[in-house]
Amino acid sequence: MSREFLKAYFLAPFRLIGWFWTTFHSNRQRLTEFLNRPRVKSAFQALVATTAISWVIIWIAADDQHRDRLTEAAKGFFQWGQEVSDKAGEAPPATSD
Repeated sequence: MSREFLKAYFLAPFRLIGWFWTTFHSNRQRLTEFLNRPRVKSAFQALVATTAISWVIIWIAADDQHRDRLTEAAKGFFQWGQEVSDKAGEAPPATSD
């Protein structure tokens, strides 16, 4: 095996990880900038509130055996929504690009 082949073979996973990292980081910055816009942030909060009301209505209509699963799903959704909303208020991290 040639030296160039081995170098390319062993560097491939690191290049892939680097590509994932830069893509994730740039998408995260774009999402933060998008959510920091005034109307978008209030629309996102309205969407979360509407979803909460919908979950409550569905929970009331559900029978007892399905309420536990529904409650856990709702907790997971609102925890995610709160994290996104909290991060939208933060300044994007400084980059060394």
